[in-house]
Amino acid sequence: MIRGLPVVLLTVLVFFNSPVWLMAATVTRQRLWLALLFLGAIAAAFVVTGILDRARPILEVAGAVADHGGGTRRHAVRNDAHCDDA
Repeated sequence: MIRGLPVVLLTVLVFFNSPVWLMAATVTRQRLWLALLFLGAIAAAFVVTGILDRARPILEVAGAVADHGGGTRRHAVRNDAHCDDA
């Protein structure tokens, strides 16, 4: 929630004031779409960063399980074969 505060402040301070709306009235359609794409890219980066922060612990646990074998069939077969040699 705290990480979203700068975006909220940016929205209130930049987009909800009259000089910005006066300037927006003179902007061409192409520049307007470029600005919207730029803001969309910033929003997408914000969302992806948040998702990665939440998923990183899950991915680390999955990686640790995979590194230790995790009871996969390949390791089970190899361990059985190793026990037969002894």
